[in-house]
Amino acid sequence: MPRLFLHIGTHKTGSTVLQQTFRANSRLLAQRGIKWLPPFPNVRTFTRQTAVDESFIQSYRQYLRQRVDRAKQGTHRYLMSYEGFSGDPWTGYKNVGAIATMLNEVTAEFNPTIIVYLRRQDEFVESFYIQTIQGGRSWSFEEFLGQTDASWYCWESLVGSYARLFGRESIVVRRYGKSFLPEKDSLLRDFVDVLGIGPCTFKRRPSWTNTSQSPGAVELARLCNPHLTPEEQHQFRLLLQTASPRQPLTDHRYFRDDQRHAFLERYAGSNTRVAREYCGEEELFPPPLEISTEQPEMVTADRAPIVLARTLLLLDRRLEVFEQRSWRSLPRRIRDRVRQGLRRLMLWK
Repeated sequence: MPRLFLHIGTHKTGSTVLQQTFRANSRLLAQRGIKWLPPFPNVRTFTRQTAVDESFIQSYRQYLRQRVDRAKQGTHRYLMSYEGFSGDPWTGYKNVGAIATMLNEVTAEFNPTIIVYLRRQDEFVESFYIQTIQGGRSWSFEEFLGQTDASWYCWESLVGSYARLFGRESIVVRRYGKSFLPEKDSLLRDFVDVLGIGPCTFKRRPSWTNTSQSPGAVELARLCNPHLTPEEQHQFRLLLQTASPRQPLTDHRYFRDDQRHAFLERYAGSNTRVAREYCGEEELFPPPLEISTEQPEMVTADRAPIVLARTLLLLDRRLEVFEQRSWRSLPRRIRDRVRQGLRRLMLWK
């Protein structure tokens, strides 16, 4: 029976970097005896399902059979990665039971190993909040947090849904965070170790990188989003990512310290049980550090349209150049002027 490594995320744990790297190095993986499989067709719709849908099961079974038939003779190990297999993060992964049930049926002709990376819930929520802003939302962190339920993002429930169907021995739990993955390539090395294919030197790296914005840029995007079309939001996000990226070793911190501890207390018991069952330890994650969350003085909501207008004036005709050419191809003096101007604007009231 062929073996299938099924990487299910979760979201905000570097899944895109892994997927881009393995896709770009599929030949190297094949040399190590693992066939890279693209995600199923219409997979986003699949991962939002709240009940078992037989049509997906039949379609995806056929998809896997076709991929196996096309694989090089002698291939017995396969790899598929999609963070949505954890379920829908917009509903706190409450539909993970339905997703796991369907995938269990889909992979009945394989010997599956489920790989899941978990991130401490407060960091996960802060990162997911930033993603909603980059996606066009304009709510505050408090408004976003108010939409969540106390039962959301329970890793014990998520992992347990897969363990009950695939068996405890088929579940590999890894942890995502600086304490566990301190170096730039730590995540990739850790994943390769799970695959058991020894040290790999991936010669081809993905051309796309998931660049984060600085806290000030995220706030500027939040205030300007209501005044932009979806296409303008996308262009503005690219501009902010290049002109005001998040600095290395810095974090976006939206929880107050007391609020953070209260939030994490929801998961204290369930996280401990996951640590004992799957990691052989007493703690799943290290406790948060006490760090001041002083925010820089920012523009106010009523001034956001003016800031946006001044930004566009600052760029002048260079915005057209930016849209047609890559950021790195612009002259250094233009890039410096854009960066300096945006930084002034983000602190200007």
